[in-house]
Amino acid sequence: MADVVASQNGGIMKMKRGQKLCKECGETCGARAKVCKHCGAPFEVRTDPAVRMKRLRSKAKKKGLVEVTDWRELKPGQEVHYNGRSGSYWLNGDGTKDYTTDKGVYKIVNVLDKGFGAYGKKGYTFFDMSTGVSNVSPYLHNSPYKILVKSSQS
Repeated sequence: MADVVASQNGGIMKMKRGQKLCKECGETCGARAKVCKHCGAPFEVRTDPAVRMKRLRSKAKKKGLVEVTDWRELKPGQEVHYNGRSGSYWLNGDGTKDYTTDKGVYKIVNVLDKGFGAYGKKGYTFFDMSTGVSNVSPYLHNSPYKILVKSSQS
C-alpha cells in the first residue's frame, strides 16, 4: 500500500490523488512538484536520461534480462531483446538520430563476422555490430547494439 502514510499527529491517513510523498521528510507535495516544499529535497524526474536508464535497467532486471557482453557467442534459435536507442542510425541535419531498428524480441538466424541476422515482428533484420560511417551513405552511422538475453540463456 504505497498510498497510505502516517499523519502529523501519528495516525494513519490515505494520500489524496495528485500527491506524492517526500522520501526525505515524509511530507506530501503536489504531483507535479520538482522539489519538496517542506525540506527542498529534489524529486526523481522521469524525463531525466539517467533516471530513465536506471528505470529501464531495473525493468530488464525484473524480467530476468542481462546485457550481452560478446555478441559472437549468440547461437541460432536464441531470442534476444533489443530496447532501441542503440545501433545503426541516420544522422539528421539538426544533429538528431533516427535509429534504423525497431525495439522488440528477435530470434537469431545466423551469426556472421560483422553482426548477426534475426527475425522480429517486421521480418528479417541484420544487427551490424561494426562502428563508423557506413559505406551506404555518409549520413548512416554504425554503432554496436545493446542486446539483452534472458539470464537462463546466457
